[in-house]
Amino acid sequence: MFLERCFKCRKIEDMLVQMKHTGLKRSLGLFQLVILGIGAIVGVGILVLTGAVASHNTGSAIVISFALSAVTALCTGLCYAELSAAIPISGGIYNYMYVAVGELAAWIFGMLSFLFLWLTISVVSVGWSGYLQSYLVDYSLVIPHMFAHANSLNIDRVDVINSFGIDLPAFCIVAFITIVSCLGTKSISLINTISVFIKVSILSSFIIFGITKINPLNFDPFIPENTGTFGIFGLSGIIGGASMVFMAYCGFDLLASATQESKNPQRNIPLSIIISLTLVAVIYILVSGTMVGLVNYKLLDNPAPIALAVDALKMPIFSKLVKIGAIVGLIPVMIGLLFGVSRTLFSIAKDGLLPRFLSKVDANTHVPISSILVSGSIASVLGAIMPLKDLIGLINICAIVTYSSVCIVCLYLRYSQPGLHRDFKCPLMPFIPLCALLSYAFMLYSFPAATYKGLFLIIMTLLMIYIFYGIKHSTLHTKNISSK
Repeated sequence: MFLERCFKCRKIEDMLVQMKHTGLKRSLGLFQLVILGIGAIVGVGILVLTGAVASHNTGSAIVISFALSAVTALCTGLCYAELSAAIPISGGIYNYMYVAVGELAAWIFGMLSFLFLWLTISVVSVGWSGYLQSYLVDYSLVIPHMFAHANSLNIDRVDVINSFGIDLPAFCIVAFITIVSCLGTKSISLINTISVFIKVSILSSFIIFGITKINPLNFDPFIPENTGTFGIFGLSGIIGGASMVFMAYCGFDLLASATQESKNPQRNIPLSIIISLTLVAVIYILVSGTMVGLVNYKLLDNPAPIALAVDALKMPIFSKLVKIGAIVGLIPVMIGLLFGVSRTLFSIAKDGLLPRFLSKVDANTHVPISSILVSGSIASVLGAIMPLKDLIGLINICAIVTYSSVCIVCLYLRYSQPGLHRDFKCPLMPFIPLCALLSYAFMLYSFPAATYKGLFLIIMTLLMIYIFYGIKHSTLHTKNISSK
């Protein structure tokens, strides 16, 4: 009986009927969706991560790593596009799993998706805080150390008071974004459009100015010789680098969570995923190539590598503009992530697996305010008090496991339900999802045992929550919704 409940699936027809009564408003067109996608994707990955990866793993060949990751992300995006066209309901992987595998799998993978997006908000807020403080220092404005950095997990027993600190800017920016998100999707779209325009303009200007001053000697050698350790330069370094810069493409999946607020979702969601990923891939390859052309890869081990490369142009005014672009450009990343997190939480609560108050939609703004406030409040506190560098591996593995499951579900539904109506079909089936799965297998191989232990603990915790709360309150069982 218990196992039967765990693997009980929902019919798409029943989900579509339920979708009509959510209270969410369809206000996002194709342009707004593409802007939302670009805004959520282009962020910490290119503004922070590129320098360390080039310096320690790939050398100038980081452009190849970005290209390889782009192929993997695009393959996954095509799977997402097919599923969003066939199952046009908010919640992304949560609802895809509900249709294909059953309730327990939907709960676990939906919450893994929620966790990696939610934790990423906190990570991005800390990166935003770093760029803001760097900009303020240019004008001799320094935030007191106690309110500038979170190090509460590394308290020195000898000097407890002086070693404690919170990242106040990180807290404030997430709190601000949470409030703005409660005002409705129109407010989000306006801020996103302005921020994305500034961010893309700054990166485009960097490419235009930088490409004329590239030093060809910085590309010699293009692929540094391997040091004897897997993943450190050479071909293995390119593969290892691809697994690390893959995080730069995370965020496109939130578009699948916007289905119920999208106009003509079966057309616009697949198109927005493909367009935003393609544009971002081009930007990443050009920006990373320009960066290693301006500054030798050995010198790029810096938390602000783009700013370092701009300094090589000897254009101080433009350097300040780049920092402003980073500060403004990270805002839509957090907006997009919070959008995806709150809609996933909304979908799960709507089905009774989480407290129902999280599924309430405001009558005036037509957004799930409770889900937004809960997600944003916890993310703001987490970014303020926790040094999150140790969680990056956990974020990445949750993301890769989630994306892998999307490819598997796409494959399964294509052959188990061939008659399912799809306005968009992933081409070259089954090659595309298998190609993505093979790439993810290489990435998963590089994670340490501690990361897998963390993932195991998360899954066990989610299983306990489902057993003692979710299964008892699930609408699938209490309302006897038709099963597969």
